[in-house]
Amino acid sequence: MVMQTRSVFSIRRESRNGGQRSALILTRAAAGSVKEGTSLKDNPAFKAAVPGSEGKKLSLDSLIGKEALVAFFFPKAGTSGCTVEAAQFREHQEEFDGLGAKVVGISGDSPKDLDMFQQAQRLTYPLLADESGELRKAFGIEPMTRVTFVMDKEGKVIMVYQGPKGSDPKEHIKKSLAALKNQSGGGDSSGLANDGSKAGQNAPTAGDMNSLKNLPDAANESYTGAETL
Repeated sequence: MVMQTRSVFSIRRESRNGGQRSALILTRAAAGSVKEGTSLKDNPAFKAAVPGSEGKKLSLDSLIGKEALVAFFFPKAGTSGCTVEAAQFREHQEEFDGLGAKVVGISGDSPKDLDMFQQAQRLTYPLLADESGELRKAFGIEPMTRVTFVMDKEGKVIMVYQGPKGSDPKEHIKKSLAALKNQSGGGDSSGLANDGSKAGQNAPTAGDMNSLKNLPDAANESYTGAETL
């Protein structure tokens, strides 16, 4: 446990001083005990049913098998960065489908808050409410951090990505698509839509979940990509 804490600290220190190098370090080491090549099929947390949006309980294991899985942990539903990230995953749903991958979002929010977030952003994939933090612990990542895992259909992790603090959350979609395309022998994966993604305008502050009911589904021109959550 002490070694894992030190590892997280060194990652943060590099992200402040390492420039472009920091993104590479975080990509390789961000998720503590779960790294590229780790198999999650026998992990009890991977098989545990977790409450989610739409009143459903799902396990990560139930989402995998015939298809790969992209699981993105995000800090807080309704914050600007998380709204942009979630809506970008929605905007690229067809690409993920074409690559044979399902998408699931995971946060520490309540099922009710995730339900509202899902409806407001018209998300086309499930959200899981990890209120206890058990999934984050199982994946070896800290609370209130943004980390994305891509797993093949056998449950083996093929990509872990956590950008440097303040980085654009849309990078998580780009990196996920790149990993899936590389696995399938596909071509360039840099073509994220730059149409604003219809995501995140007037995103409510954390805790102001009631306003999610009327959240506009249009691009937030003031959003620069730098994030606090």
